[in-house]
Amino acid sequence: GALQKKGDPVLLQGAKMELEHLIREAPHAMKGRIVLAHLCLKDGQVDQALRLAQELLTIHPSSYNAFEILGMGFAAKGEWALAGDALEKAIPLAPPNGPAINYNYLADIFAKTGNKAKWNKYLDKALNAPLR
Repeated sequence: GALQKKGDPVLLQGAKMELEHLIREAPHAMKGRIVLAHLCLKDGQVDQALRLAQELLTIHPSSYNAFEILGMGFAAKGEWALAGDALEKAIPLAPPNGPAINYNYLADIFAKTGNKAKWNKYLDKALNAPLR
């Protein structure tokens, strides 16, 4: 899509401003925060993405998306233990027909924490996960 093109900061900034406006108009809506948080992560605004994920959790404490965003944000900051914790919380909340859990990513995160048991657990799940 157009937002995935590198070198189009004007379009990205415009989309983010529109989403911020939608969030102000409907403060309990989740979709705008989810999309904006993902755009912030892509744009390197990790702290803003983490703040949006925390807001999502106040609205919907069992939000798969919020925990996923937290995990990706903490990983981007090199805070591996926090990233692993958030991503583990996301797993049981994942929608049954949603995208497959990236167990390789989880294994990599736990390798960086030095937690060999969880690294092995998720590496095994990655190797034995059914294809979707």
